[in-house]
Amino acid sequence: MILILAEDGTEPAAQALAAALTAEYSLANTPEPVPSGAVWDRSVEWDDLLLVVYKSGTPPPSAAQYIQAYRDAHKTGGGIIPVAANPACPVPPNPISGIKAALWDGSPERTARIVKSAGVFLGLALRPGSQRIFVSYRASDGTALAKAICNRLQFEGFDPWLDVAKENIAEGDDVQEDIRRGIDTAAMILLVDTPDAPASKWVSIEIDMAIAQLVPVLPVVIGDERTSRFIQLQSLRRQVVVGQNGPGAQPLSDAEWDEVLSEVEELLLSVYRRRLKILSRAQSAFEENGFQWHVLDERLRMYRADKNTALMAKVVTLSHCLVHDITYLPALKAYWSYLKTYTDLATVNQKLCIYDRDRVLSEAEMETLANNLPEMNAILAHYNELELLLASNFTALRK
Repeated sequence: MILILAEDGTEPAAQALAAALTAEYSLANTPEPVPSGAVWDRSVEWDDLLLVVYKSGTPPPSAAQYIQAYRDAHKTGGGIIPVAANPACPVPPNPISGIKAALWDGSPERTARIVKSAGVFLGLALRPGSQRIFVSYRASDGTALAKAICNRLQFEGFDPWLDVAKENIAEGDDVQEDIRRGIDTAAMILLVDTPDAPASKWVSIEIDMAIAQLVPVLPVVIGDERTSRFIQLQSLRRQVVVGQNGPGAQPLSDAEWDEVLSEVEELLLSVYRRRLKILSRAQSAFEENGFQWHVLDERLRMYRADKNTALMAKVVTLSHCLVHDITYLPALKAYWSYLKTYTDLATVNQKLCIYDRDRVLSEAEMETLANNLPEMNAILAHYNELELLLASNFTALRK
């Protein structure tokens, strides 16, 4: 749910932003205004977002109390976007004075920027209850840069988690369980991809666990390399390449940070847009064709749909709604791993992997995927093809 807390006198700005957000993301629920003097008394939702529209440095005490109560309730989730409706007050009021504010002047450009920021935070809410950015790095040559990135992320309003480097910790199950807990509370992984990073067993484990949990990974590649140093990430389409890093190296320049931030935002926004397109389209298509839709695992985007028919006792499908590109093989392999552990797989008639992109898969791409995943035996379906697929009783598309 998107909430908008507006200081007295900023209601027109709040209303304009609410309308723009609803139009851009086709929101099921219109952003809800927070009345003056309101007290936080809501249940915490994993996709909550609070816009604070202000024009002075000293809003009413009730507003500060509401903001603080919102932050306390959400702990590591629930994004906040401060919106300055007065250019003379660029610094947000307490308790969010440490977060960079977005300036709103009524122009389409400023409105679009705020709407994009909201989409970015909603993209972080892809995994219920966990909106952290997990920063992974190798201590020997990545500590200073990782800390600088965390500080910058906090200033932009994100909730980063800087993993504790584990090179000096004895190997054991407790370490891997600690990593697993960190990945479980992450919406994305930002990898500080330094020359020493591939030599770290723990960084590799973090990446593998993220892929297995279908958590997006963004490599920030430091140095002369043009792509990630990790083999499992080299087919990713999204990464950032920045300058040298090492003894005496300077932290990221403002221009380099702007590039990193832009890629973080674009990744999270694309995740949210795919989520809107694929999940809503898939559920509607199945339900309109007589199926009952069930959530199996919201974090892994796994769903089951059942339908009783005259010819068969029941048609059962398992569907995965991708947020990665369909040609990113590690994510597809993680999907296949889930299928192999599904206890009732013998009762499933069809397995679907539903994707979003500008066009459907070409013959060459289909052949490449089939060669790499010959045993998966799942239908790869563009979300626009679902109606035809279901109407044809799963015979209209190639496997």
